[in-house]
Amino acid sequence: MLPPALPKIDFPFSRNNRVRLAQAGRPAATASPSPTALLPVTWLHPLPLDAQDPETFRRVLAGFEADLSLYRLEEHALTRHAVELHRRTGGYFKALTYVISTAAVTAIRSGSENITLKEIDAAAAQLG
Repeated sequence: MLPPALPKIDFPFSRNNRVRLAQAGRPAATASPSPTALLPVTWLHPLPLDAQDPETFRRVLAGFEADLSLYRLEEHALTRHAVELHRRTGGYFKALTYVISTAAVTAIRSGSENITLKEIDAAAAQLG
């Protein structure tokens, strides 16, 4: 007998990310209690990706690439999509981590073991 399909999990931080992305640069008021509300958190501004600082966001993506354990991950799989990842996450580290992690899980489940724009699109769609 096969186990039942896993339900789609709506992570509690996805709504907070949407609020933060909408307010771009200002801390969002807590919409509802969340596990992170109990922890001391320092507000971080979005990671920049612009003419004044074109490298910081790309270095962060390169760090993710180095840490991902996907068997067929292409070189610069994330950095080549830096502009799109920044647009979708607003440069917020928490949203970026969610998109990359979700894209990696999607790549594993599909058997591709690589992150392309297809996996990024699917992951970012879950942010809302």
